Amino acid sequence: NRINQTIRARVLENVQTATQAQDRFLAACRTEVEQEYREWKDENVESGPIERAVSTELMPVFNYFPYLSFSVNSYAYTGGAHGSSGLEGLTFDLRSGEVVPFEALFETPSPRVLSHIHAEVAQRLVREYGDLLFPENLEQATRYHALSAAPSDEALLEAWNAGNTGFGTSTEFLLVPGGVRVVFQQYEIAPYSSGLPSVFIPLSVWRDEAAESVRQALSQNAL
Repeated sequence: NRINQTIRARVLENVQTATQAQDRFLAACRTEVEQEYREWKDENVESGPIERAVSTELMPVFNYFPYLSFSVNSYAYTGGAHGSSGLEGLTFDLRSGEVVPFEALFETPSPRVLSHIHAEVAQRLVREYGDLLFPENLEQATRYHALSAAPSDEALLEAWNAGNTGFGTSTEFLLVPGGVRVVFQQYEIAPYSSGLPSVFIPLSVWRDEAAESVRQALSQNAL
């Protein structure tokens, strides 16, 4: 079905099985390692062990009709001091099999609604991570959230339209019991040591803006 096709395309890169995906990775690693060995040999560099590793884990985190949400956790090590991790959120509408974009969580995803939702994200990032963020992201997110308290939405909308929020608004998210979790990648807004920053926005904060189907699904397991 459409959901399986999307997962296969996103996670297995259009191959049919996990074994085929593994074989493709090993073949690519072999080519890369052989190239590195030839370069080291040509430069008379003494080579040591060459390590490569990759893993992908697909985990369901929300399954209340009509939404099914997966967390796709990935890790790769291709040399250097440490590996890299990533997270992709895949939320499906079970009625159509389509991937649900962040904007579709809201009844009317206008710039005004989205700018206020992202102001809530900014507030929680500042409160929960503070100095663990990059200084420029912390400063910009703090300024952005402060604009949401102004009597007029004009300055907030202007900052949102200009991307002056302190983080990208092409939002990676997971529907989870009780609300939505917004996730950021390594180095996106914070150093490696901060991992994958994320903030939970409970439905109570955006209930009035939520699409009716989202509100019903989340209300089945409200925290």
